[in-house]
Amino acid sequence: RRSRHELYAASAELETAEAVSQHLRHELYAAAVANREQASANSEEATLNRRLSSELEALSRQRADADSGEASVNRRLSAHLQTAEGEAQLKARAADEEASANQRLSVELGAAEAVAERHAIAAAEEASLSRRLSAQLEAAERALAAAAAGAVVLPGRPTEA
Repeated sequence: RRSRHELYAASAELETAEAVSQHLRHELYAAAVANREQASANSEEATLNRRLSSELEALSRQRADADSGEASVNRRLSAHLQTAEGEAQLKARAADEEASANQRLSVELGAAEAVAERHAIAAAEEASLSRRLSAQLEAAERALAAAAAGAVVLPGRPTEA
């Protein structure tokens, strides 16, 4: 009896152990499936990470190229700006010099006009003097002609022949 009872107990333990073993096999299989799925997911993640890393490196190179291009453009623009500022300063200096020259020319023109006016006055005076002298010369020639003819000449009077 005891041995049969022990046999039943051992049989029950064996069934329990088999059930536990079966359950553990199912869990082990499920764990193996989960591990394969995790490995596949890890592989996909690693591929994705490599692709993202490659794209990030390409973007970083493009950014560096863009920064370099921008710096180059900024240097060229700065040089153009300095050139334009220099040209503007030269033009301003030339305009100042031209204004100064124009002012000097204006003063010289005023002086030349004053000289021309004095010359015109002197020429008018000379013409007036020339007319007076010419009239006096004619009067003197008439007086000489009259004196040669023996007539009496009174200043400011017509000569009688």
